[in-house]
Amino acid sequence: YRILKEAIKRWDEGYGAKTSAADLRRADGSFNVNAYTQALKETVDVIVIDQQPSLTLMQLNGLIAADTVVIPQTMKGFDLATLSTYVSNIGEYLEFIMGFEADIEIGSGEHVVLPTIVQEQNNQDTDQILDLYRRAPREILQVWYNRSDAIANASEEYKSIYEYLPPKSRRTSARAFMANANAVNDALVQRVWPELPTRGFADAFIKDRWS
Repeated sequence: YRILKEAIKRWDEGYGAKTSAADLRRADGSFNVNAYTQALKETVDVIVIDQQPSLTLMQLNGLIAADTVVIPQTMKGFDLATLSTYVSNIGEYLEFIMGFEADIEIGSGEHVVLPTIVQEQNNQDTDQILDLYRRAPREILQVWYNRSDAIANASEEYKSIYEYLPPKSRRTSARAFMANANAVNDALVQRVWPELPTRGFADAFIKDRWS
């Protein structure tokens, strides 16, 4: 269950960042662009593990290795029941593991449920998000993915929404979904790296829908 966690640790020790913040300034205090450019190539900023919400040994490796777990979740009743079962099973697994390895470090605690395929045309999904947020404000993201055909159109060409060039008839929906994706990405970055400045996309989304 900890093979992936240890592999990432060994990789980080061997290929982690070598440049410190002080290295980015010359003796006269000016910014060293060359050192900065080189530093960008030293390592990666984040490792994204995309896996099924099951608890085989392979998936358990991903959960143990993760600093932050993001669970995309629709707001339908059956799916929420499945989420409850999944989270309960994770808790049982972790309790079992920590029973004989109490010093193991698991995540940063900034785990979150990302509502997805939300239908804003009716209040059922948004009311469900509001109810869940009131019960668990740290675990439910205030930003969500709306239901959109634009991403399906992009997927047909094996492209992200940022790479997709839609026909004129689909440009409005593609722009709307790109704005939605910007808000979700901004919110997740704030959750994973709270020390980084916000780009404002998530704040605008929340202000528009929660005020």
